[in-house]
Amino acid sequence: MPFWRDLKSTVFSTWGYNKFIAGKYKKAVSYFEKAVELGTDTDIKRLSNAYLGRSYVILGRFEEALSVMPKADELYNLESNERDDYNQKEYKAFLDAYSLALRKLGFIERAESISNKSEQITTKS
Repeated sequence: MPFWRDLKSTVFSTWGYNKFIAGKYKKAVSYFEKAVELGTDTDIKRLSNAYLGRSYVILGRFEEALSVMPKADELYNLESNERDDYNQKEYKAFLDAYSLALRKLGFIERAESISNKSEQITTKS
């Protein structure tokens, strides 16, 4: 049943986000992994993959980050280019982490491409 799967996915994603904000990245990973596994809703999958990737980067787990970040980027690109300021900041933070993971694993050209994409994002800080 997609409704229950998405509800559970939303709960796990929310718990993961709370742990991420609290700096408890290992615990955040476990919640985001479950959210990604269960979710069918595009927004929840996008956010869960993005924060899962960012958590992996913070933990130095760059190969694992690159296993989820392309999917998150793909889902971000399904959105309208007219993101609100909060979502622009979130997307920029995601791209910066994505670029870092690529650099750490030696994918310099791709990292620079992602970094350029990040630099094009403007926010009202």
